[in-house]
Amino acid sequence: MNRAEREGRVKIVPIDRKHPVHTVWDLGKAVNNPIWCFQIIPGEPGPRIVDFYRPEDDDLEQWVLWLNDKGYNGTDYVPHDTVTGLQWGTKRTRIEMLRGFGRKPKVIEMASLQDGINAGNVTIRCAVFHKVEGISDERTERIQTGIDGLKNYRRQWDDELKTFRQNPVKDWAEHIGSAWRYMGLAWKEVKI
Repeated sequence: MNRAEREGRVKIVPIDRKHPVHTVWDLGKAVNNPIWCFQIIPGEPGPRIVDFYRPEDDDLEQWVLWLNDKGYNGTDYVPHDTVTGLQWGTKRTRIEMLRGFGRKPKVIEMASLQDGINAGNVTIRCAVFHKVEGISDERTERIQTGIDGLKNYRRQWDDELKTFRQNPVKDWAEHIGSAWRYMGLAWKEVKI
């Protein structure tokens, strides 16, 4: 992320209404299910990060309403585990619920943690992120939360083995980083 900032790729990024806004989710359990909102614009090398949403509750319907209110109605890229396990307190999976709410979920193929991290790193190198300097802009504030999460997504050091552990630290940034890993695996599939 520091490189993206140095290269001027954190800047005002308008939403181009001629192109759909797609989403990528880390759709886990209960709260802390971040959603990156992005566009693919012909001629641009990577995704435009136009918004970020981190729901404060576990109401999937409210998340969908938020996305619909913003006009973010492209494809919803979701992790492979959304097709298994029932949604909190229902007899339907999360992907069935998303379809029932009129969304267009697409399951991201399963990949190793390291492949996802590598794809996420490659994506950071070509993405642009919305930010307005010096003005209180709600989109900027939401995306800044995502950027802060990416900056804090890390592996834990193992003092005994004198090496980093394979899995990321399980803290507030882990789900944001996981959603970004899925971004890295999904955005190139978008049909223009």
